[in-house]
Amino acid sequence: MSEASRRQFATRVERLRLSRGLDVGALAARSRRAPEDIEAILAGEADLDPATVLPLAGALEVSPHELLHGISSGADGEFSRLAFMPDRPPPERARRP
Repeated sequence: MSEASRRQFATRVERLRLSRGLDVGALAARSRRAPEDIEAILAGEADLDPATVLPLAGALEVSPHELLHGISSGADGEFSRLAFMPDRPPPERARRP
């Protein structure tokens, strides 16, 4: 993933975090990530994969598609499958029958 894509993602996560009134600790707790992981994401230093994006999307109450929409993954297409997943909550938020 390019540096520009990581920064664009970081900006989007930060905007959503602030709009929901969450501090870094609250976002970390809601996404079940360490606060240091969230800080790295917000600094544009973390590579992103489904294990990171899905919990963040759930914690921010957006779909993975909304979180990644318009962010280029570059020539390797690393977001191609994740970005076009149907809108649905991550597994930890899914309702059980």
